[in-house]
Amino acid sequence: MFVDTGASVTVLSPKVQARLALATAPGKAIVAGGRVITAERGLLRSLQIAGFPETLVDDLPIRIVDLKVADGALGLNYLARFREVCYDFETGTLRLSR
Repeated sequence: MFVDTGASVTVLSPKVQARLALATAPGKAIVAGGRVITAERGLLRSLQIAGFPETLVDDLPIRIVDLKVADGALGLNYLARFREVCYDFETGTLRLSR
């Protein structure tokens, strides 16, 4: 999983979607360059990042896309739930604060 500040919606790979048995529905997504792709959509009720579980107050809309390089990408619809998002380039760490 990686952080994608250019993505408006969080993305999971089909492999993760299958492992979670996450219900999805057909949909489309706009990607870089304004191109429209087919991308199933779903809702997450909880999410665990770096061992810290979070039950989401509001379901998190997601898209199912085969990224080829990772199991998913955290988009702005997840990151915007935090008061502060700070990436330390020297240590390669991400700090999320409420």
